[in-house]
Amino acid sequence: MSPTATAPRTSLPLYRRCLSYLAASLIALPCAPSRAEDSPMLVRMERASETDNPVITYRKELLEKALQAAGKPYTIKSCDFPASISSDARVRYGTNMQPYCDVIATSAGGRASRELALVPMPLYLGGNGYRVFMASQQGLAKMAKVRNLQQLGQLTIGSGNDWPDSDIMADAALQVVRDDTALLFELLAQKRFDLLTRAIYEVGSEFRQIGLEDGILLEPKLMLHYPNDLFFYVAPQRKDLQQALSTGMRILYCNGELDRHLREHASTRNMRTIIRPEQRKLFTLPNHHLNQQEARALQIYTPATPVQGNTSSSARQPAPHACNGIHH
Repeated sequence: MSPTATAPRTSLPLYRRCLSYLAASLIALPCAPSRAEDSPMLVRMERASETDNPVITYRKELLEKALQAAGKPYTIKSCDFPASISSDARVRYGTNMQPYCDVIATSAGGRASRELALVPMPLYLGGNGYRVFMASQQGLAKMAKVRNLQQLGQLTIGSGNDWPDSDIMADAALQVVRDDTALLFELLAQKRFDLLTRAIYEVGSEFRQIGLEDGILLEPKLMLHYPNDLFFYVAPQRKDLQQALSTGMRILYCNGELDRHLREHASTRNMRTIIRPEQRKLFTLPNHHLNQQEARALQIYTPATPVQGNTSSSARQPAPHACNGIHH
């Protein structure tokens, strides 16, 4: 080619076709998120497989709703503790729960609150701090004479070895008989103690499970209250899960879904019919075992009107200023 010669030009139609192919190939390139973001979050929850237990399904369904509200895809499985440590509370409720478990639902003020990461939203909006008594016929006869805390202190009350409730009642000079949680109903039927306290939102489901064949009855006139509730506690290694649940639970509170879940779930919706809290005399106890986060969460999210005074089953409004920054 001579120095004055010029390279042949690409025809305009061919040039346009090349641009079209390039644009199409760029559009077709995958823009999916990274594998870590796209994969469902694995959540191992204690007792998640107990689908026939309404008390457990209440908590599992709430966990699912919170993850959905936070926009997190998830897969929930049961914790897989080895048989050798399955009953060891030091593992089940402590930092050593990893790599077997990610999240548990348990009472504030216990071992979990000292070692695990709190999701600062009470699962029953403070309702788990209201306790009624189960008793044998003999225990009911004794309870009929109780008019004050001092008289209540003359009766024996069964409670779990590792329940924060045991310490709260002992602090108030009540006679607490501690034993394995799994044995408490059997021991009550055997009259090893006079009474057994249960949270107001647990009693209905438990009566359906244990029946009345052992002569266990619900005491009709008295109720304990102390600031307390169940919370989700997360293994400290799972900061992603703790953040997602904290965000999701706050959204559920602010859009009214948490309150609706509490009012309508099979394990809780008949509470007022069964317990009749407005007809009960209330004994109030202090709780010195909450950490600062738990106490603040209960103060913010527990309704101002106590369970006793609220006879309505209608929706409750979120507390003022509790939903600042939440769009729902």
